Amino acid sequence: MLLTIGMIVKNEEKYLRRCLTAIQPILKNVDSELIIVDTGSTDKTVEIAKEFTDKVLFFEWINDFAAARNHGLKQAKGEWFMFLDADEIFVTCDSIIDFFNSGTYKEYNSAVYGIKNFVSEDNHDVYTNIYVPRLTRLLPETEFVSPVHERFNTYGAPIMVLHDVADHFGYAFSGNAEMKEEKFKRNSELLLKRLETDEKYENPSLFSQLFDTYCFLDDKTQAIEYAYQGIELCKKQENDFVLALYHSLTVLHYVSKKFEDVLRIYDEYFEVDDSIRQGERCTDLEMYAYRALSLYELQRFEEAYESFRKFIAMFDRVYNKELCTREILYTVQRFNNEHSFDEVNVYYTECCMKTGRYSDAEKSFRNSPASHFAYAPNIYNLRIRQEVQLLSMRGCSDIIKMYNNHDKKGKKHFFDTLRYTMFMMKDDDRKFFINKFHSMNLENTESRNIISLYKSHFLGDGMGEARINTFIERFGADHPDLLLLMMDEKLDISPYVKACENIEDNINRGFAAIEVFGDAVKGYSPDNIKDTMGIYGAAKLYLQSILHLISKKAELGDVMQYAGDIGIMYLQTFGEANIPEEIMAAVTIAEIELLRKNRNFKECIAALRRLIKLNTKYAPIAKEYQNIIKADMA
Repeated sequence: MLLTIGMIVKNEEKYLRRCLTAIQPILKNVDSELIIVDTGSTDKTVEIAKEFTDKVLFFEWINDFAAARNHGLKQAKGEWFMFLDADEIFVTCDSIIDFFNSGTYKEYNSAVYGIKNFVSEDNHDVYTNIYVPRLTRLLPETEFVSPVHERFNTYGAPIMVLHDVADHFGYAFSGNAEMKEEKFKRNSELLLKRLETDEKYENPSLFSQLFDTYCFLDDKTQAIEYAYQGIELCKKQENDFVLALYHSLTVLHYVSKKFEDVLRIYDEYFEVDDSIRQGERCTDLEMYAYRALSLYELQRFEEAYESFRKFIAMFDRVYNKELCTREILYTVQRFNNEHSFDEVNVYYTECCMKTGRYSDAEKSFRNSPASHFAYAPNIYNLRIRQEVQLLSMRGCSDIIKMYNNHDKKGKKHFFDTLRYTMFMMKDDDRKFFINKFHSMNLENTESRNIISLYKSHFLGDGMGEARINTFIERFGADHPDLLLLMMDEKLDISPYVKACENIEDNINRGFAAIEVFGDAVKGYSPDNIKDTMGIYGAAKLYLQSILHLISKKAELGDVMQYAGDIGIMYLQTFGEANIPEEIMAAVTIAEIELLRKNRNFKECIAALRRLIKLNTKYAPIAKEYQNIIKADMA
């Protein structure tokens, strides 16, 4: 027998059937067997497993993943052994089948395949890539070692990189605090036991595993300390695993928005001695991307441009496996797939435009056209804005040509984004587009109604409250431009707030559009801003939205934070003279958020009193905060 596929399972009914169905092509086309070891399931896991194999074994869980896997490995009859998890679902397995049936396996000792780690069960367009060492030749001495993050003791070169990919959902629990805590407790206990042995002087991957585990905590201090302990051990050993540790630190600091630290770690990474680095590495691509994105966030666009160029120049070689270095076996690669390339390219385009490199921006459009981003509306909108901004230098007719080049779905996306930009246009250009789209008799009924509203607002006597309310009743409130139009005509925004299914998302998008008008808003005086679409209107909407959510006992999400940010924005723009009540309420919310973050609960209570004193209508917000603060203190 050529291959044994081994698994350990416990309460895996959610994904197990999909997992086992996906590997059927291997079991049917390769001389192979499937062994499943159950460690104490109480759901339908065992029942499902027995539908696919008669080799279902049982093992009492002893807090040791290697021991559980070895229980199945001892029964294996294959020349090779492959293991996988129940939440891994193969998209393809042709490469594995060919590896064995062609005889290629005879030339190798081990093999890897690709894993897509999804961060959400709902969004399959956001993931990271990693190659996992899951297949090895089965020798008499082969066994699994390490109680957690178990691995083969005989795994080694030559290693075949297989092109098959499995979707992995094991880390798609970011919003589940209970699962995070359970996983942290289990892994940390097992890893700390290993840290008490001589392994801490020998195995830098132990520190990488500790780093990953302690990243589950809000305080990342201990995680960072473990990473640097691993780096010191690697340097003593002249071990290139140091590159993986630097990469992990980079990711942590980037997602924590510590962009200056990203730049520092980038320098440390490239200062690693050439005797360890040994030329270009796949992880270099990741480091170029994180440096470029960090510089972009810091608005250092000229430097960011250079790093983006390095990333783009290297991408194809990594993506096409022309450059395939060891650290891909032990690092999570985020930027070596087409989706990530396109997203990086969007920010590269921004740098091109901000530094006056318009020909480079146009090339970027061709490399990553807007149609690539249909899965991600926010990025799609940014890409369309870039195209419109660039084409507007040549004239309105070019934008209409671009619109006509899109398919039906693309036209809808294009129109949805272009309509927001009309607020920024000169009067003549806006008139051109409104009349042009109105005469086109757009295929989408919703779009036709929206352009009619625009025509009434900008070219007529106004939309009118009844008309826009009819639109909201018919199509919903998922249109941030409606918010802008209503505020500009001083209409009651209550229907908009009440009609939003996801109010946090919609008002966030609405005021992302308002931010476009930042420079124009700064031209208004504090006296007349109350009568004008802008920061004051934003504060009113957020406060009204918070009160609405509380009354419906709905989740508040980040709406409190947004309200506070608007208040601070007002003060920064107009100063502290003649502050309207709604702005003062928003500023007080910002103060409460800061005090909560610093755990200064005594001052929090004082701020809550000031909030109620401003106006008793804010009492529900104060009460909600009291509940939140009690939970914080507990």
